[in-house]
Amino acid sequence: MTIVRLGYVAMSMQVKNTSPSKTMTFTQFEKIVDREAAIRKLERIALTNLHNTSRILKHNIASDIYFYRLTSRLIPLANHEALLDWNYMKPLGESLKELGDFVQKHQIRVDFHPDHFVLINSPKEEVLKNSVKTLKLHYLLLKGMGIDPQHRCVLHIGGKYKEADKALERFVDNWMMVPSPIQKMIMLENDDTSFTLEDNLYLCEKLGIPLVFDYHHHLVHHKNKDWESNWERVVKTWEYSIPPHCR
Repeated sequence: MTIVRLGYVAMSMQVKNTSPSKTMTFTQFEKIVDREAAIRKLERIALTNLHNTSRILKHNIASDIYFYRLTSRLIPLANHEALLDWNYMKPLGESLKELGDFVQKHQIRVDFHPDHFVLINSPKEEVLKNSVKTLKLHYLLLKGMGIDPQHRCVLHIGGKYKEADKALERFVDNWMMVPSPIQKMIMLENDDTSFTLEDNLYLCEKLGIPLVFDYHHHLVHHKNKDWESNWERVVKTWEYSIPPHCR
């Protein structure tokens, strides 16, 4: 039996003044002379984001919406090189746990879709390193919420770098550089410009990654418009996880 759960990404058009992605640039951070005061301001912004996320989720439950994509911008500057000594989990721990408790109590399906600069198949070692660093942040947020991180982060394969076949194989090679707990967090999704459903199936079947099928992306970028012929293969990539996504 197919259960359709409609949801949306981050921002609510109904609940006013609830942006979960409020931020501070590093330039703004540096303008605050007292570094500790600047960090406290970052923490207040992050707490506001978590509070707004909580408000949105409560509205979702009241509206019978049980599928929600969390913003990747909950904690501004969390991975900035100049703030590696900032233990942001300590002041945010209680709010994260409350958020996770609410998600689990109401059986809300949540995930993340990290920004486009997360590129597992990058030919540049530094880009891969930063990508893993960003994914680790998402892992820590999920753990802080008390949510099982397995299959909670949707990624696209990445760039074609003018040679799509080599880019696919580079993903396979670079995947070995991704820590196992992070690997288990990942789902792959077909995109609208570079890699098709078939490309994603190749990697998902080879590496044991669940596939999120994006129907709208498929309409504008495909090898074979008939996606239904591959549907059983898509479902099988979820053999050891919760039911598959179809967007």
